[in-house]
This record gives sequence, structure tokens and C-alpha cells, in this order.
Amino acid sequence: MRQLLLSFDGKVIYPKDVNKEKEFDEVSKAREQGARFSFYKKGVLNGEEIVFIADKEITAKVVGEREVEYGEQIWKLTPLTYKIYEQKGGLNESGAYQGAAYWQYKGKRLRDLPDINK
Repeated sequence: MRQLLLSFDGKVIYPKDVNKEKEFDEVSKAREQGARFSFYKKGVLNGEEIVFIADKEITAKVVGEREVEYGEQIWKLTPLTYKIYEQKGGLNESGAYQGAAYWQYKGKRLRDLPDINK
């Protein structure tokens, strides 16, 4: 941190007319969006069932804050989503998935569920 500050040689590099409250809110929102998904924060408890959106026949059981049971194995959502698409021959070009975007609970996409402590 000290080296970073010294590299600006005393120059003010941050605008003087910034709405600090707005900036703080934007940074907080970005951090929140980047936070790891938690079933518990969304009110989904152990033993409850989630459904794969692309194929409603595929379900998994919540067994931890970030884990589900599927096919007698414990998974995190993203690797499981990848595995299912791989088995179906439908991987996207990047092979990258945000697991909570591909599963739903009680008809609502997991990533869209509000945090219960807000």
C-alpha cells in the first residue's frame, strides 16, 4: 500500500467532487454480487429439493450451505451444472457456469431469491 501511495508523488488522483455515499453503495453492491452463493442465506435448508431449469426431471437435494446431493455424490452447484451439460452434450463454448443461475427452488431461480436476512 505504501509503495502505491508513494508512486503518485503526492498528487491527488481521486476527483474532489465525488458523492462518497453513492460510491460506497456501488462498491458494496459489487462486492455483494460477487459473494458466494449460500442456500442458507436464501432460506433453502438441508433436505430441500432444487430443480434443474433446463430439465425439470433433474433434481438435487440440499445437504450444506453450498452443497447438494445428486447421483449419490456431494456437489457444489457450478461443477454439477457443468457435469449435467457435459452429459447432455450441451456445454457452452467457455465451459463456465454460474450454478445458481441454472437451478430453481419453488419455481424461482436460485440466484434471484432474496437473502432472508435483509
